[in-house]
Amino acid sequence: MKFACFLKLVKNDLKGHGGVGFLKGFLIFFFNQPFRLLLNYRFGNYLHHNRNPFYNILILILKKVQIQRRNCDISYSASIGGGVKFPHPLSIVIGDFAKVGEGVMIWQNVTLGSSGRIGVGLKYPTIGEYSRIYAGAVIIGGVQIGQNAIIGANSVVRIDLPDNSVAAGAPARVVKIVARNNRSVPNFLLGGIMKSGTTNLDDYLRMHPDIYMLPRSMATSFFDNNDIYANGIEWYNSLFRNVGSVKLIGQTSADCAFNDQSVLRIKEHIPDCKLIFILRNPIDRGYSQYWHQIKMAREYRSWEGVISAEERRMKRSYFSFRMFSYISRGKYKSQFDRYFNHFPKEQIMLIPFEFMMQNEFFVVNRVLNFLGLDTVEKISDIIPDEYNKKTNPAMLPGNKIILYLCYFIQSLGFIRISRFILNMTLIEKRPPKMNIETRKKLESFFKDDIEFHNEISAWWEKELKGQEPEFTGINQDVE
Repeated sequence: MKFACFLKLVKNDLKGHGGVGFLKGFLIFFFNQPFRLLLNYRFGNYLHHNRNPFYNILILILKKVQIQRRNCDISYSASIGGGVKFPHPLSIVIGDFAKVGEGVMIWQNVTLGSSGRIGVGLKYPTIGEYSRIYAGAVIIGGVQIGQNAIIGANSVVRIDLPDNSVAAGAPARVVKIVARNNRSVPNFLLGGIMKSGTTNLDDYLRMHPDIYMLPRSMATSFFDNNDIYANGIEWYNSLFRNVGSVKLIGQTSADCAFNDQSVLRIKEHIPDCKLIFILRNPIDRGYSQYWHQIKMAREYRSWEGVISAEERRMKRSYFSFRMFSYISRGKYKSQFDRYFNHFPKEQIMLIPFEFMMQNEFFVVNRVLNFLGLDTVEKISDIIPDEYNKKTNPAMLPGNKIILYLCYFIQSLGFIRISRFILNMTLIEKRPPKMNIETRKKLESFFKDDIEFHNEISAWWEKELKGQEPEFTGINQDVE
């Protein structure tokens, strides 16, 4: 292998892990553990193909690092294609002559091992492009795994699998063949409204075997970030070029409701897309966002102080417009009037955060039904193990002086240093209750939006009881 080829592979791996640009590339290169494991393999594979006594010593050192730090044993003689990812790089074993195609994702505790005996024809697996191998799966011998295959957690595979198949069990068997989605854009958007529980629903949809969700990243917020939208639709389409064998493609996009240009962009590029939004009481949502910003050392002022300064701060920059819009984001009525003026109501689902937290299973099945998928009998049909589900305990700075210091450090541009210092002082603590007078003023300000939110909640309560709900509080005239 030529050194130029090695550098090209590393560069593509870096880009695939989000390392676009010097600063992001630097941070990914030194701190992203899935990339670091892949880099260890790439360097070891280069040395393996250009062996000499000195390189042999380096190979031994690299292998020691791989095993001690990651508890992984990935052979440098194995063949691993570009775009491969290890989302949780722990306890992964890949044997000497295993072949892993481009775009494959391999979760923790996976083994690609041999059958036979040394000297009697050892055979290793071949994994087709863009397949997904979930935690604990074992693939043994010279089996051929087709392209876009999905291998369930803890499966033991000793048979060939066709393209677009889903296999599970020990021993594994093919449980379904999934039709490939030929779209290059999403079938649906989960329009996250900040601090409204979007992560919860994203978790379930992301783990569903029939859905491909674009990895969550601010760098791909095409419709709701003006700077990213400037990249053009061809750039956006390229994000979904190799989604694999799924029925639906989705994306969680953080500001689709808040940015008034988003609805026009979505209408232009994906007019048949289904839209899902989770709405929280606008006062509670804004207050939660404020304490999140405190936790991130982006704020140190009082709640009343940031409310009075919001309009002025939002005009400073696009970043400030997005980060410090505590009150403006809660103007739901005007935001969703825009959506119902451009999309038929059959394409839009609005979910109250408070109802979802109390009736999670019911909401998940309604969402699946809305997307045209089969409902499930229990939540564990989607997420088998509770530890796979994200939890976000309330954490706050334990020292105000440290908070002021970190805010100052961050204002100088040293964000990682600021967060590192602040994280050492975070304690598990719920935010204090809001001042009663402040809440009353906000209730008056948000009168129409709270009524809008309450009407959505009433609709869902009737749906839960099996009644025929009517939803009349939205302007549903479609242009």
